[in-house]
Amino acid sequence: MGRRRANSCQKSKEDLWKGAIELDIGDGHTVQLIGMDSAVHVVFARAVVGKGGKGGDGGKGGVSVSRVVRALVDEEYRHVVKDILEKGTHIELDSHPPAEQLLDLGAVWLINETAYTKGEDTHAHRLSRRDEDTVPNWTDETLRVHYVPDRFHMAHEVDWTKYCRGLLIGETVRATIAGEKMHVPMTGLPDSKDGVIVYKDDDLGFAVLNKPGGLPSHGTKSNHTENVTHMFSEALKQLWPENHRKIHVTLPYRVDTDVGGLVVVSTRKEFASYLNHSLGASTPPKEIASSYGKDHQAPGDNSSAEADSKKPDDKEDQPAGDNGGSDESGGAAAASVGDEAEADVGAAGAGADLKKRYRCLVCVRDMEGMDTIERLQQSGQVVTQYVDPKHYGARRKFVWNRPKAGGHDWLACHIQIVQVGDGNPRSLRAACVVQPEDGDNVHPDSVLAHRLWGAERAAPAEELGFGYVMQVEVELAGTSAKMEERTRQVRGQLAAMGCPIVGDSVYGGGTCVVGGHGHIWKRMALQCCEVSFVEPRWEKQQGASADGEKGGAHGVMVPSERQCHFRVDNAWWTPYLDHYNQSV
Repeated sequence: MGRRRANSCQKSKEDLWKGAIELDIGDGHTVQLIGMDSAVHVVFARAVVGKGGKGGDGGKGGVSVSRVVRALVDEEYRHVVKDILEKGTHIELDSHPPAEQLLDLGAVWLINETAYTKGEDTHAHRLSRRDEDTVPNWTDETLRVHYVPDRFHMAHEVDWTKYCRGLLIGETVRATIAGEKMHVPMTGLPDSKDGVIVYKDDDLGFAVLNKPGGLPSHGTKSNHTENVTHMFSEALKQLWPENHRKIHVTLPYRVDTDVGGLVVVSTRKEFASYLNHSLGASTPPKEIASSYGKDHQAPGDNSSAEADSKKPDDKEDQPAGDNGGSDESGGAAAASVGDEAEADVGAAGAGADLKKRYRCLVCVRDMEGMDTIERLQQSGQVVTQYVDPKHYGARRKFVWNRPKAGGHDWLACHIQIVQVGDGNPRSLRAACVVQPEDGDNVHPDSVLAHRLWGAERAAPAEELGFGYVMQVEVELAGTSAKMEERTRQVRGQLAAMGCPIVGDSVYGGGTCVVGGHGHIWKRMALQCCEVSFVEPRWEKQQGASADGEKGGAHGVMVPSERQCHFRVDNAWWTPYLDHYNQSV
């Protein structure tokens, strides 16, 4: 794809385009394309307006944004990037979308070359379909095109305007307010697709959704639409056609892309501020004893919980306001949501008392590992481990004893196993996933292993070094407020205990790949299965109108005496375990 260059840039504008590929698009115009070393399937593209072409003087007319993008992705020119697309990596048929779809996804950015070459952060902004006929000043503006954008097809497998079917059938999804079961409105009944709404309160400004696994909470650099916040915002525009300009959707906390389950979504800034005060108010318990003892290493505490020591990716090429496509780390980006809410609306203080419980399917090596997990659950003990807050990377290192060296404090992280299995005494405590010696592929053990990790490998569990899987539910007990990456904490601590989560390839749980409707995506056996918090109420402030106008300086949210409780009983792996229990 021509010469490739580094992510950061301290070169002249002329040097940027040395070695670029040129395409003749007619009318005396050409399009220059050049790739990037720092990103996959990303190119810079600009138009060079010919002297005899329309708008040739000054480069201000004639060549629109969509015309340049089409030169890259349309069939006539697709051979130009063929060598990149076919480097031994499978590319889905719709992963190379047309120009219009790239603009719809937000995969095209307009870059100011002068600002970019100076290393300034505010050099780019995202384009959309309404910009397709825009004619940039090609003498100082360039397109960055993510021509194979991230795709999250689970966004289209559910109906974001409807309620969960589990609220109606089998009560596998439950929503109670002050102990009273909430009912689904007739207009919210799901149709052909299952809905995601568990509960919605338009007056208080929040909703609880059953997030599909494999879907990010926020947009990535190459895909701004297939995520929780955008999909639910679009759904609210359909539900509130007269008020769509007032819609304010944020997630007070983030959830990893591969993780499914309950998420609380704010539709008012006041509620976001109310809940963020609760997230920042949690404190570690005064006395917590590790189940293994402070001076002992847990069975299985090995390299699976080791962290990458590399620093975060260089973000000089990251546009302002974009999270760089990272998974939901809950770090600075998540904090900014709360900061924004608190800056706009004052809250009356902590009191939401947000609590979450996670359901996991974990890998277990042997019977001894199963016994250890059961002892932890039966004793009610809390496991304490420590993580280095300055250790960056996808994998975090959790240790059993707080290191004294390093010049900074390690964060104490506390996790408690509160349930083993599905609560049914007739169910097995664990399921064997070892391939039978006779190679019987229809044996329940083999069927379960292949359903979880895929049928491509003959013995996926043995390759990972595990013999069983076990369902557990865990809670984070009094975790330090500084440790905002809650789902990653669950993953890291369980892996340090020797039982990584199924599908968590980062921590040694293998890869779970699922396909449907011609698409493929990854998933992890981790679900937020239960959420509870104190319902807020409006408190009128001095200066409020007689009718109790809400929001802004006229009212704040304070805790009420009503408790909100939400729970999901089924996960994507539940049918697999049910079939296994029936078969053996």
